Amino acid sequence: MRAKKHFRFLLLYALWIAGIIWLLGSCSGSKTVVSEETIKELKQQADSRSIKVKAEWAIPLTTNALASVYTSGLLPPGSNVSRINLIATPNSFEIRGDSIYADLPYYGERRIVTGYPGDNGISFKAPMENYKSEYVNKERSYRITFDVSDETERYDVTVKLFPRQQAVLLFYSSHRNPIRYEGIVDNPQSE
Repeated sequence: MRAKKHFRFLLLYALWIAGIIWLLGSCSGSKTVVSEETIKELKQQADSRSIKVKAEWAIPLTTNALASVYTSGLLPPGSNVSRINLIATPNSFEIRGDSIYADLPYYGERRIVTGYPGDNGISFKAPMENYKSEYVNKERSYRITFDVSDETERYDVTVKLFPRQQAVLLFYSSHRNPIRYEGIVDNPQSE
């Protein structure tokens, strides 16, 4: 009798393990297939220098100071210390010709403070320098890099355009810790 219970237990245990293996195997990621037409549209967007991005998430460099802000409850709902929800926060980033128009909230630490406190976000209207656009086959995306300066700071900016109108903005500042934004492309050409 005891051997029969032991056999049933082993059989159920083996079925349970096989079920978990089957479940995990069926959850494997599938590679997204991007059509040549989509790649051409991405190239056209990158080459047109007419791109508008609405940021939905800010991903700052996490520091002790930022963690203190998070524990004080000052971040928007749905946020944590490493990913801040911007969906209800007005923001914009636009490339128009040779100029950049940016009005993005900044979460992070300033390393160099110049002037009096004012607009603490990343906000400027300025011409861009060293514009480069290249296709990244591994990511199936276009990467645009350029430099821009306002009255007090210099930024190295990288814009990544992905299929399905997704975008990533990376800002490296001369005065602040780096920050990354994730959002959607609102293509002015389609309006």
